[in-house]
Amino acid sequence: MPDDTQKPAARRTWASLPELMRVTACGDGEFSALHSVPNIGGKVFGGQMIAQGLAAAAADVADERRLHMLQAGFLTPVDLDPPPRYQVTPTLEGRSYSRRDVVVRQQGRLAFQMSCGFKRREPGPRRAQTMPAVPPPEALPGLAELADLHRSELSDGMRRVLTGIPHYQIRPIDGRAFLFGPGEPRLRYWIRPSNGTDAAPRAQELLLGFLSDAFFNSAMLMPHIRQRLGRDFAAPTLNHSLWLHGGTAVDEWLLFDTESAVVEDGCGLVNAAIYDRGGMRIASATQESMLRLLG
Repeated sequence: MPDDTQKPAARRTWASLPELMRVTACGDGEFSALHSVPNIGGKVFGGQMIAQGLAAAAADVADERRLHMLQAGFLTPVDLDPPPRYQVTPTLEGRSYSRRDVVVRQQGRLAFQMSCGFKRREPGPRRAQTMPAVPPPEALPGLAELADLHRSELSDGMRRVLTGIPHYQIRPIDGRAFLFGPGEPRLRYWIRPSNGTDAAPRAQELLLGFLSDAFFNSAMLMPHIRQRLGRDFAAPTLNHSLWLHGGTAVDEWLLFDTESAVVEDGCGLVNAAIYDRGGMRIASATQESMLRLLG
């Protein structure tokens, strides 16, 4: 959510999750990030850009209009400093729907663009697929535990990555398949935020946007790589889409059921069904990523 009381600060990767998603209004539809957290390549994490862009887009949208979709395009990696600045353009204000477009420019070039749709809730038919039967998160090891279990197969750098994720926890259904390939192009994992969150519905939407990009393209990689955190491939996100189906309480464990149906021409696609702890299908997501094997 926008914050008019603070000025952009130097990056603080130790900032809390609510701080990482916050933006400050600069005037004329422009908003600036207050903090940035790096991805494994040292650029701004894509989930943070989705969450911050959504915070900027929702600044003038009525609270009763809930996020129902977003489509984001990552055109070029974004540097941590200076903080990203999000320019918002209203494109629709209808009786039921609102639409906002968001862009980030870096050194004069378009680096990120996103379209966000909001709508008022309305009655109608309801149906959804049921959640697959999987072990509960409490029965599964987290990434730090997996790093210890497989320490003889992981480099020091890989173990540091797995043990140094401060903002969310992941518990894969099949930990070995999550870390190592080759394997089937399907992965299921539980994920939840690690630190304090805001229970407001809009804040929960930002949180889902943030979490939706974490390790999302792993299913695409599995048949083609030896290690998930290896240096023998490049797989940056190109496009990311998210649809919400009514539920926004996402500050507890969520199950991501991901599957990659196709890799072709240096790109791969991953689809996900997202369920809450009670088994409700709360969201769907699709991501296209580059896949280049580096030898």
